[in-house]
Amino acid sequence: MIVWEWIDRPNAEAWFGAPLPDLGPLELHLAELLQLRRAARANQYPKTPDGAALADALKDRPFSSRFVLDNYYLVCRLIAGHLDKESDQ
Repeated sequence: MIVWEWIDRPNAEAWFGAPLPDLGPLELHLAELLQLRRAARANQYPKTPDGAALADALKDRPFSSRFVLDNYYLVCRLIAGHLDKESDQ
């Protein structure tokens, strides 16, 4: 089970211990972000270089909010452009 909560930026930055990137792309593509999480849990990554990079990055990590922020640009590219077009789903 995963639980993600939206909290205000100052509290989120305090919790993560660093300034946050622009969360607009993640908020705009929330459905795709959740779809990417489901695909990752099923080991069905997009068949793209970014999909392969995601698989490699997730080897020993959960697809968590920390993971998303640590891999922000990769996740944003996947949810904005490749997910529906080139995944195994």
